Amino acid sequence: MTDWDLLLTDAEREIFLALREDYQRDNFIRRFWKVRDPFLTTARNEFRDLWQERVAAARKEYGDLASERARMTLTFGVPSRRRPMICSELLRPLEVWEYDGGNERIRGFFTLVFIGLA
Repeated sequence: MTDWDLLLTDAEREIFLALREDYQRDNFIRRFWKVRDPFLTTARNEFRDLWQERVAAARKEYGDLASERARMTLTFGVPSRRRPMICSELLRPLEVWEYDGGNERIRGFFTLVFIGLA
């Protein structure tokens, strides 16, 4: 699994897996990133750069991309604050993530809560 595999639609995955030649897969990957580029007039692909930063942050913090916290890092970025705590009502560990300025998907302050972390 590649780090960009998490972004593939079912249709894209089916097409990619059907490709037999390296040059076909290379072209697919180039197109995959191009259609996600928010600013085609710039030299860089800002979405790809952002994705790669988030992948690096998630891997550094969680070791891989499989956990929910890693996936939320990929989706929303690194939070402004993380607050681990124990919920006395649930008797389970919690982690509260706060985002001060929002991100490219959500404007303004928002919070994520992870319950029952291992």
